[in-house]
This record gives sequence, C-alpha cells and structure tokens, in this order.
Amino acid sequence: MHSRLHSFSRERRIQEEREREAEAARQLEAKVTEAFEAALVDRADDLRAELERRYQAEIDRRVKQRLDEIERDYQRKLEEEKRMEEEERRKQAELDKILEENNRKLMEARRREVRC
Repeated sequence: MHSRLHSFSRERRIQEEREREAEAARQLEAKVTEAFEAALVDRADDLRAELERRYQAEIDRRVKQRLDEIERDYQRKLEEEKRMEEEERRKQAELDKILEENNRKLMEARRREVRC
C-alpha cells in the first residue's frame, strides 16, 4: 500500500510538473507571439514612414522639375521679347534714317525749285 501511495504521489508530481511546463510553454509562446506582432507593427510603421518619405520626395522632385521648366520657359520668353524689342528698335532706327534721308532729298528738291 505504501508503495502504491508513493507511486501515486510521484505520478501526481510528474503530472503537476508537466502541467507547469505546459503552462510555462503557453506563456512563453504568448510572449513570443506578442513580441513578434509588436515587431511586425513596428516594421510596418517604419515601412509606412519610409514610403511616405519617398512619396513626398518624389512629389518635391516633380514640383521642382516643373518649376524649373516654368522658369526656363519664362526666361526664354523674356529673351525672345528682348530680341523682338531690339529688332523693333533697329527697324525704327532704319525707318528714321530713311525718313531723314527722304526729308533731306525733299528739302534739296525744294531749294532747287526755288532757285529755278
């Protein structure tokens, strides 16, 4: 009887030990799962932040590129306008010279008429 009681007690201790180990394993698994999920959330946050940074950098790059295009177009138009104004001044100077020459010839012709 004593042996059977001792055997029963030993089996009970073994069973309790197994239950404690199983509970410890469940708790460890829960902690590992929680840590893994937290790491995934952190990684997802990092990736989201990186994606937003890259997206903003691309937007900034495109805006700068467009502004540069607008600036180049504006400068080109200013240069074209300046060139046209210079050409207009040159033509006006040429016309003024022709007009002056015609006036001079007209005055000479009138002087000759008066002498005759």
